[in-house]
Amino acid sequence: MNIAVLIREKIDPVGNPIFSEDNKTISHLNKILSLDDSDLAAMKTAAKLKNQNPNSTIHVFYIGNNQYMLRSVLALGADQAELIKLKDGKQMFEIVQLIDQLMSEKKFDLILSGQQGAGTNGAGATLASLAGATLITAAIFLEQLKDGTGVATRTLGRGQRQKVTFTFPAFVMCDGTMNIEEVSSVPHLLSGAKIRIKEHEFRIPNKSERLTLQIPSPRPKKIFMPDSKGGASNRLKQILSGGVKQRNLDRLVGEPKEIAQQFINFLKKEEIIPK
Repeated sequence: MNIAVLIREKIDPVGNPIFSEDNKTISHLNKILSLDDSDLAAMKTAAKLKNQNPNSTIHVFYIGNNQYMLRSVLALGADQAELIKLKDGKQMFEIVQLIDQLMSEKKFDLILSGQQGAGTNGAGATLASLAGATLITAAIFLEQLKDGTGVATRTLGRGQRQKVTFTFPAFVMCDGTMNIEEVSSVPHLLSGAKIRIKEHEFRIPNKSERLTLQIPSPRPKKIFMPDSKGGASNRLKQILSGGVKQRNLDRLVGEPKEIAQQFINFLKKEEIIPK
């Protein structure tokens, strides 16, 4: 059985944050790197399944920058490892598609992860959907049956438990309360130190698009303008009367009913329509 383990290193602040004018982020003096208990539980679960089925292989996908932390994970019994470098502050959901591309190169029967490795914002559910695997969350116990299926015990909170039988491939997210007694052994330490780590460095480009927005102008209203050819008195009469009915003998201005009647009279006069 091919098993993939997804782990991400965690940054824990120590003491009071120290900021400087040049760097507004937390300094290296007051933070430490660690691994989440749920991620370690996922790796220990993979090692336990491998002990039950010696033909299994464990492939670790480590998201972070510290190879020493990765080596400590490999010492639990991993066979292959890939280091995915990601800058601090980036969210797991931003590289979901990139991780899926790496995992799709090999068909994994089981993908294990913790709350830190799968991240938040639905990253675990998205990976399971892209891989076409069954998603199981909050697992505290996992075992493989002889018929090729798996059984997971989930925690529902307040002491409630639920047993779920699933088929492979599956994506199992381990809970932080999962307790598995798996420790590093000398053979695993030696083999983990010899594993060649394949590194990937993903840079998420900043996408920007410039849009030109035009402020909408108010729709002009129809304003009556008197005939400029007339005198001042005639223009004043036109303004007071609300318009003229006929202008320069070729334009009709006035009420629609009157304009229509004038147009009909014009057609009759020109014998275009019968009188």
